Amino acid sequence: MLDDVLARLFENFRGLIPYNRVGFALLEDGGRILRERWAQSDTGALPSEPGYEAPVEGSTLAGLLQTEEPRVVNDLEGYLASNPESDATQRILGEGMRSGMTCPLVAMGRPVGFIFFSCVEGDSYLPAHVEMFREVAPELASLLEKGILYQQLLDARERSEKLLLNVLPASIARRLRGGEKTIADIFPEATVMFADIAGFAQISSRMTPHALVTVLNRIFSSFDRMCESYGVEKIKTIGDAIMVAGGLPSPRPDHMSAMASLALDLMAVAGTIATREARHIELRIGIHAGPVIAGVIGTNRFSYDLWGDTVNIASRMESQGVPGRIQVSEAVYQRLQDEFLFEPRGPQQIRGIGEMTTYFLTARKLAGD
Repeated sequence: MLDDVLARLFENFRGLIPYNRVGFALLEDGGRILRERWAQSDTGALPSEPGYEAPVEGSTLAGLLQTEEPRVVNDLEGYLASNPESDATQRILGEGMRSGMTCPLVAMGRPVGFIFFSCVEGDSYLPAHVEMFREVAPELASLLEKGILYQQLLDARERSEKLLLNVLPASIARRLRGGEKTIADIFPEATVMFADIAGFAQISSRMTPHALVTVLNRIFSSFDRMCESYGVEKIKTIGDAIMVAGGLPSPRPDHMSAMASLALDLMAVAGTIATREARHIELRIGIHAGPVIAGVIGTNRFSYDLWGDTVNIASRMESQGVPGRIQVSEAVYQRLQDEFLFEPRGPQQIRGIGEMTTYFLTARKLAGD
């Protein structure tokens, strides 16, 4: 939005004020810093992206804000010779400019920033150009201030959107923005995985808080990227464990296979991180598949969560599993036995569930297996 306004100004001032380059800088940090926000040149000689900044206090620009009067320098080389500390003048000269007009922008008594007009020819700016700018300055400053406010609104909306997508699947976020008040869906089949760092209490007791958080961040950041790569949803992080689901909120036929592949890769990545960190890090993973209920809870802090026996069994597959192994239920084994290799564990008493036959997922099958 703001860039569009400035680009139009770049063209619309032609015929009124001479220039080969126009730059726009905003006052930030309570008016203490001037930061270049936008620049355009018809010479194509912009050596760097906008973003140059300088303190206002003690500079000649501070005086211009007091008077609200434009300043003309028709000999930039001579000006630099008298003011060798002026880094901004050096930059403009480096772009081939030889004269300039610096124009303060003040909207309703509040300083907004500056517009800098520059020409490749010396002696380009006349008193008539100063007077022309005086005539349009109030409206121009007001227009740019509105553009700044609107841009800030768009930026805030984008930040809010990114935050929402950090905690909710994209399709669920769209439904919430569309006005749905209660989101609750039944999925006849989904795959749920829990992955936990085995013996984490003992590991954490030997680490400083900073080291602990650093290692956890590396582990779970890697896991987040892998979940995204496999197209499954990380539902939440619970201390040193994660809960992941496949086949929702957008159903897909290969959700169980994707989850099994992810589990194997998580084990490999955990081993790599353990070697790099010189720490004993082992995952314990459990997977089960079946019907689930999924929905959004909370009003101020949204959470997308799952409920049902499938979730409970997947959790038990992990908590009653073995460090360094991936324990899966009979349902997962039956579906994936043609694609993956398994090791029978046999009947197990699963707390709160009863006896279940479980298996250890060990590898993907290779051609010819």
